[in-house]
Amino acid sequence: MSQLKFHLHHMVIGGLPLLTISGINHDLVNGSLQELSTNDIIALLYTSIFGSVVSYDVYFYSATKDHLIFLTPMFASIFGYLHLDETFSSLQLGGAAVTLVAIPSKRLG
Repeated sequence: MSQLKFHLHHMVIGGLPLLTISGINHDLVNGSLQELSTNDIIALLYTSIFGSVVSYDVYFYSATKDHLIFLTPMFASIFGYLHLDETFSSLQLGGAAVTLVAIPSKRLG
């Protein structure tokens, strides 16, 4: 099974429960879905396919080639600290330290 096909299955299996819960909580057939235009549906499909499955596949492909991809959560945390006044716990700082030590050690060994 190809990597893309594997990730597609993973996203579909994860999305089915969300679709079910959404269907239970909202009247999708008689309500909001009828208000969507053809362009809206195309935009949703495009976003679903390229915004999730393809980007998910690219992310994991990059993770096998370059371990710097694992810094993404650290950058998100730093920007949250700088722009949203979020704070760091000692556990988060410890995890960041482990990540910063692990990446160079993986590249060297």
